[in-house]
Amino acid sequence: MAEETNNNNIPLKEYVNIKLSDVKLLISELERRIDVKFADKDQIIDRTEKSLNERLLAMNEFRQQINSERLLYVNRDQLDTAVHNLESKIEILLKTVTGDIRPLQAKQTFNNGAIWAIGIFMTVVSTAISYVIAYLKK
Repeated sequence: MAEETNNNNIPLKEYVNIKLSDVKLLISELERRIDVKFADKDQIIDRTEKSLNERLLAMNEFRQQINSERLLYVNRDQLDTAVHNLESKIEILLKTVTGDIRPLQAKQTFNNGAIWAIGIFMTVVSTAISYVIAYLKK
C-alpha cells in the first residue's frame, strides 16, 4: 500500500493520532473541570463543617448554661415541703391573731353594751326626775 497524500486523504495512522489527541484534550479538559468541581465541593464541605462546628459549640455552651442554671432550681419535693411549712406557719398565725382578736371583740361588745345600758339608765332617770319635778310643781 502506497501512501498517497491528497488534500482529502490522510493516512489512517495520522487520522487516528489526530482523533486520539483530540480525545486526550477533551479528557484533560473534563478532568480539569472535574478537579475544579471537586475543589468547589471541598470548599463547600469545609465551610459547612466549620459552620456546623460553630453551631455545635454554641449548643454545648447553651447546654452548659442550662445545666448550671438547673442547679438553682428547686425540685418538686423541696417545694412541697417548703409550701407545707409555710401553710403551717400561716395557720398558726391565723389562730394566734384570731385568738387575740376574740377577747378584744368581746370586750368591745361589752363596752358598747355598757354604754347603751348607761344611756338607757340615764334616760329613765332623767325622765323620772322630770316627772317628779312636774308633780312637785303642781
